[in-house]
Amino acid sequence: MSNRNCTTWGLVLAGGRGTRVDGHDKGLLNWQGKPIISHVLAAVAPQTDRVLISCNRNAGKYRDLGYQTIPDITTDYRGPLAAVQAARSHLPESVDYLFISPCDTPYIPLDVVSRLHDAPGEHRVRYVHDGDRSQYLHALIPTHVLDRVDNYLELKRKSVAAWYEEMDACPVDFSDERLQFRNLNSIEDFADT
Repeated sequence: MSNRNCTTWGLVLAGGRGTRVDGHDKGLLNWQGKPIISHVLAAVAPQTDRVLISCNRNAGKYRDLGYQTIPDITTDYRGPLAAVQAARSHLPESVDYLFISPCDTPYIPLDVVSRLHDAPGEHRVRYVHDGDRSQYLHALIPTHVLDRVDNYLELKRKSVAAWYEEMDACPVDFSDERLQFRNLNSIEDFADT
């Protein structure tokens, strides 16, 4: 459950093509006995008021995990911001923030949402910086800026980093939990699980 007096929904990103995992649907790949997305959902659900899964294939298998699924509005794989765009129409007006996380980071900290909430920049997008690099897909996005995703995507732009720059987004220091944001990014990462 989210903190403060605001409502935060989670969006787990599982809508990619799986190009780095031989075309498999990465969120459904087995890791430690269950689909990798299950580990992410188990971490995100207690930190948010509700969780959605962004997926562009295998929607039934994702729904079987107990969460609402949403596809991108377009079918041309415009990236994570297309998932954010699609989620917007599913958020009630009472939702103040959307927390996003990719489906391939099974070690995600159990305090990431509260730490992003507590960071400076209350009405700005806040994203994780692990001390070495920006983790743009672990972010807390105020819902009042979500309509600006439409214009950005209409210009055929996809870069999350560039959109954050336009939004004057704030990095939040997570260098103490740097390893928690490592992702499983190749088929070899799943080979021994």
